[in-house]
Amino acid sequence: MPRSVAILALLIVGSLAWAYYLAHPPKELPSSADQSIEVWRVNTSAVRTITFRTEKGEVVLEPQSHEEGESPFVWVTHHKPDRSTPGGKSEDEEKKPAARRFKGGASVEKAVENLTALVAHRRIGKLTGLDGEAFGFPNDEHFLQIETTDGGEALRLELGALTYGKIYRYVHHPASGTVYLLRASLLNSLMRGKQRLLDGRILAEPIGTARRIDLQMGQDTVNLWKLPESQDGPSEWGIDPDGSEGDEQIAEWIAELAKLRVVDYLDESLAEEDESRTPDLEARIFGDEEEPRSWIKLYRGGASQWQALSSHTRFLVKISPRQAKKVITGGRKIAKQAAEK
Repeated sequence: MPRSVAILALLIVGSLAWAYYLAHPPKELPSSADQSIEVWRVNTSAVRTITFRTEKGEVVLEPQSHEEGESPFVWVTHHKPDRSTPGGKSEDEEKKPAARRFKGGASVEKAVENLTALVAHRRIGKLTGLDGEAFGFPNDEHFLQIETTDGGEALRLELGALTYGKIYRYVHHPASGTVYLLRASLLNSLMRGKQRLLDGRILAEPIGTARRIDLQMGQDTVNLWKLPESQDGPSEWGIDPDGSEGDEQIAEWIAELAKLRVVDYLDESLAEEDESRTPDLEARIFGDEEEPRSWIKLYRGGASQWQALSSHTRFLVKISPRQAKKVITGGRKIAKQAAEK
């Protein structure tokens, strides 16, 4: 056999052996590959914080209990990775934005559900009986940690290496010394970027379920009423609660109001409501109760920016300038129309 052919054959065999090693990591102890192994279980209401840190950054979740008639939600603090150079600051450290705090959306709520009732794909064995380096341990810098409100010892997992294909990740539970294999998707969902984590809703409930909306533009307030549903069309809105014909302009404005979405949350230092500021528009939304069930305020910010504050967001948020202007323009037309009647 020519020498070149022999070398090529050895390279091929070596490549196949390495691929097999990556796809089939060492198993020093028998495993239950087809069973779901519970790592821990903790009541969500007892969780103070869930911290997940990797080389991509850090995310801290703070589940909030039922408050003021609102369903439980999760505050998210998203920290970008530290890019500073060893022994000094990076050139753009001064420009680096502070960590942002915002309300988590459905993906965050699902992550909290999964992480508080954590299930592993496989139990590998005790770390003391394994080759730790082969599984990515020790690794104190990257971890998943749950702290509870009772001040007890935190639940912690050290994050190890990813398997071939990055479908699974090895984790070490220091309290028991056990190494598990977790589905990487359980953790990766928290590192998908802020825009995929935040709750983009301005209001928790659809505006279409309201019975009345009080629109305030400066000193002028207009009461908008949902009229009885017609047999051949959707609910209509008008200024007269006893009217029989809806106002198309009001219906269009309500549709534009419903399209408002959170673009971003402001830095926490800027997000508190300034009592001295007068909103450009305020809408108070009523159901069957005497008190409004929700509300929203729009403010003109600097540099053609628009901000919103609502009973749902709790802090000032950035919104689309284009959509905000549609809502403001429509509101002015309605207020002018009401004043002329």
